[in-house]
Amino acid sequence: MSISTNIGILGAVGLVGLITFATVEHGQAVKYRKLDAEHRACVAALLPNNIVDPGRLCDPAISNDHAAAVMAKACDDALSAKPENIAAARMVCSTPVKTVVTARDVALGERDAARSDLQAARKDQAAAITRAETRVRTETQRKADAAAALARAPRDADGLVVCDAVCLRQRAGGS
Repeated sequence: MSISTNIGILGAVGLVGLITFATVEHGQAVKYRKLDAEHRACVAALLPNNIVDPGRLCDPAISNDHAAAVMAKACDDALSAKPENIAAARMVCSTPVKTVVTARDVALGERDAARSDLQAARKDQAAAITRAETRVRTETQRKADAAAALARAPRDADGLVVCDAVCLRQRAGGS
């Protein structure tokens, strides 16, 4: 074989390699452009206020994570609202969050019941104190009246009261 034949064969092999390389590279470029377009469509579907379902355009892992994030945001919004939107929280929050919210609501109810019970007990205590004070004042007044009646009662030479019970009642102003 001559050198010119070898160069011709090498040129042909090089040309075939170059064509193969260009074809593969073109195929990769088309594949990457298609993948880029799919990713852009997925990102657009994930934007807020988009009506396209991300589940149709994105990988399931991405669309599932996005759906969980949207639900978590809705849950946060429902629980952060003033007043709290419990109905919305029960619809969009996860089960663990619902459990915590329910436990909190029960605790708040128990707290309110305890406050009410304490307030009623304080009111009852104040009424009992008022009744006791009135009873003590009445008893003190009766003792003072009885002592005054005894002091006004007639006495004998030894200082002993010579008045019977009827007499003492009359002196005390009773019947």
